[in-house]
Amino acid sequence: RTAAGTPHGGAALRRRLTGRSASARLELLLDLVRTSAAAVLGHPDPAGVDPDKGFLDAGFDSLTAVELRNQLVESTGLPLPATVLFDHPTPSALTGHLDAELGGAAGADAFAELDRLAAVVTSAAHDADTQRRVAARLEALLSKVRRAGAEPDAPPPAPADDDELFALIDHELGLS
Repeated sequence: RTAAGTPHGGAALRRRLTGRSASARLELLLDLVRTSAAAVLGHPDPAGVDPDKGFLDAGFDSLTAVELRNQLVESTGLPLPATVLFDHPTPSALTGHLDAELGGAAGADAFAELDRLAAVVTSAAHDADTQRRVAARLEALLSKVRRAGAEPDAPPPAPADDDELFALIDHELGLS
């Protein structure tokens, strides 16, 4: 059974992870796991949670495992299964899993590139012809992304018009 992730629960965490190196991402996520684990176990200091010691060996049982999972669902916005601590039995292993689920370094790089693209498109799209050509390229790219994530029998999504694409870029840049 999977708990529903909170759609906005992980927004702050994702912002903190964006643009960080892989090692910095893992450090931040490990701190989250250790801090949450310490709170569930009633430890005053997250440093007391050994990253390589099994959760069961650290004193977790099925009830506290679900409690930690619930805290991580709230913090990350991810829909984590009730068995996540048993599937990833140490804080280090769980940290790696969370990083992968949150997009890992590849996801961070993709978002950083989208931010760069948004800046370039916004500064370059001053005349109507350029706006039209940029919008057409963005629509083609968006179509590829949607097809890559679509279910095989899903109907194709409706195309976005120029206004929708520029509204999205403005929104992402905080201009609207």
